[in-house]
Amino acid sequence: MPKIKALLTEIEPKLDRNGNSFYRLKLAGFPDYFYAFTTDYNLKASTVKLLSENSEKLLHQLVLITYEEIANKDNPGNFKKVKEIEII
Repeated sequence: MPKIKALLTEIEPKLDRNGNSFYRLKLAGFPDYFYAFTTDYNLKASTVKLLSENSEKLLHQLVLITYEEIANKDNPGNFKKVKEIEII
């Protein structure tokens, strides 16, 4: 799985159309958003805790994100689904 090291510049908690929570993340220097779905059993528990309890600590931090690219069902193209976030 790809990993990327970058400065986390934006964290936005959101709900999908089914009412499931997720976070939309923006990294400095990357045009695409990264998405962390809190109901995803593949998302590490430490990442869910970090996002839900300490998201303000993550802002403007250098992070290492492990992710996978998934085909978007609703729009053409792919999106980046977060598997793990680590503060560096």
